[in-house]
Amino acid sequence: MTPKTLRLGTRRSLLAMTQSRIVAAELGRSRPDVSIEIIGIETKGDKLLDVPLHEIEGKEFFTAELDEALLEGRVDFTVNSLKDMSIERHPELHTAAIPARAEPHDVIVFGPSGTRKLLHGGTITIGSSSLRRLENIPPFLAQALPHGAGASFADIRGNVNTRLSRLHDPEGGSRHFDAVVLAFAGIERLLGDQFARDEVKGLLSGTKLMLLPLSLCPTAPGQGALSIECRRADRLTTSVLQKLHDPAAHEAVSMERALLIKHGGGCHQKFGATASNHKLLGLILHTRGPTESGMRIDGMHWSIPEPRKCPALDRIAAWDGSAWRNTLTSHRIATGLPENMRGKPVFVSHSRAVDDSMLPSLRSARVWTSGVQSWFRLARLGVFVEGCAEGLGFDHLSPVFSSGLAGLGDMSDWTVLTHKHAENDWLARGCSVLPSYRLERTGGGATDKMRGAIKQATHVFWSSGSQFDELKDLVSHDAVHACGPGKTAVRIRNKGIKPFVFPSKEEWKKWIDTH
Repeated sequence: MTPKTLRLGTRRSLLAMTQSRIVAAELGRSRPDVSIEIIGIETKGDKLLDVPLHEIEGKEFFTAELDEALLEGRVDFTVNSLKDMSIERHPELHTAAIPARAEPHDVIVFGPSGTRKLLHGGTITIGSSSLRRLENIPPFLAQALPHGAGASFADIRGNVNTRLSRLHDPEGGSRHFDAVVLAFAGIERLLGDQFARDEVKGLLSGTKLMLLPLSLCPTAPGQGALSIECRRADRLTTSVLQKLHDPAAHEAVSMERALLIKHGGGCHQKFGATASNHKLLGLILHTRGPTESGMRIDGMHWSIPEPRKCPALDRIAAWDGSAWRNTLTSHRIATGLPENMRGKPVFVSHSRAVDDSMLPSLRSARVWTSGVQSWFRLARLGVFVEGCAEGLGFDHLSPVFSSGLAGLGDMSDWTVLTHKHAENDWLARGCSVLPSYRLERTGGGATDKMRGAIKQATHVFWSSGSQFDELKDLVSHDAVHACGPGKTAVRIRNKGIKPFVFPSKEEWKKWIDTH
């Protein structure tokens, strides 16, 4: 027997109603024989908008009233943002499904006044009440903002559209902010909802976005994921809801929330924890910030491959290609950019691809880069960077690039600044490429000493595809190849070799040490 109508309980905020409509639509596709009635319920967190959540006593600020309606049978299931859910739930309730997760990043939305201050190095007032965000974002912005711009933070509460509206309030007034910090997923969902889209598009007019890197600014555990709950004894409703369950999302948020179980959860925590899935590396968990005891849990955690020795040798001789790359010098082969770059997406593969002649064009373009260190160097040159790939490869950002919020179009819209040896790889993607420099060793190619070291190596870490092309024939056929997760891995695989892929050379070195 299947229920014909299920009552969905949700908060009444614009985002909560949008998320509930998304779930209702998904259920309609998976179970067209079941209709969904959405019932809005006001919660304590919706009423107390003038006090930061960490100053309010108790917990379940956004879920207590929904739980009550569910337990009393006034609704059949509820939809909540998972980050708002406490670890300890009522024993008569259970999570029937965690749907596919949206992008978990935080994003800073700079309003018109904030955008002007970015150009002149002023101090930008940013709205956020999250202790976690206040812990991790300020030190990041100290290096990430261009022109030496500063940042100060002030408390802000309210729904997404309410917070965005304060970017457009009169400057100098008590309600005005230059920027606000929000969850990327929330804005993206609102832009996809027919009832919210026009309002949110209007509020985003004249703004700039900055996607915060998970390595330095991990988010609240569970951010970007939804929790669909029902009564544990209601097997019929559970069976309907389970159609939406996504095992990958469940695995990621379980990894994050395990830290809340270990260290305590809620709005009082200052640490962030975000697990993201990489197609070559699997789940990567970024954590940063102090626990309530004051212990910092900064780091990256992932499933390290099983150590493997070179089959023909009973020893380890590791060769680190990144050390070889440090002996290279760059030679400029192109300068300048087209003048009409305003609003066009540009990917800077390394900050050394940029020279002073390019800065006027880059300052009007939408700039993304490969990692946080290149980001910081570009910021010192006065370039506003929207986000970076965190050393995990351009493709890792594909879901962000294709989103309605980022609005970056397809590859044909991009210009990539890179070195000469990488030109063909990028051209194959269909984008415009400016190879602005080439890398050369002083005195020519590999030295005899270097060749000898490579020939004796049992484990090799390739730092670039061009390095692999130049030196691969020197490596023993039994050697264990490794590299980072970007284009180098693709290049090596195309040659019929399956390398071990690591997030960084440091992680490779740790792996070598476990042998």
